[in-house]
Amino acid sequence: MTYAAMFLMYVFGYVTCKTFYYLQSSRLSVILLQTANVFSLFLLTRALECYEVSKALCLKDLHEKGLSDSNIKIYENNFETEIKNFKTKSIDQLLGLHPTFFHEVIDYEDWESGMKFLEQNRDLIINAYSK
Repeated sequence: MTYAAMFLMYVFGYVTCKTFYYLQSSRLSVILLQTANVFSLFLLTRALECYEVSKALCLKDLHEKGLSDSNIKIYENNFETEIKNFKTKSIDQLLGLHPTFFHEVIDYEDWESGMKFLEQNRDLIINAYSK
């Protein structure tokens, strides 16, 4: 075997190794990105649950204080507006954190599609919390 053939075999092996390493790293980064998004969406839903609990407690307190129904309705409307703003801003900020070339990997664009994405990957959350 000549030195040229050995050198070419070495170069071919090196390039093949680097290519497979790159592909494996790319696959791992996509999996990590999707997993991070699932957990981020889960944490956002937990925050929304806390919002709802605080809303219920505040409404109970307002009823006990004897506020008029119109004031309570105004409070409910303001709270619903705040929740809608929370949903849109949180998803926008979450999507804004990723570079543009990762946007193809992210399977949601708004709150509704984000919740569908979370539902599709709920086993990941269940497995993480059961350990």
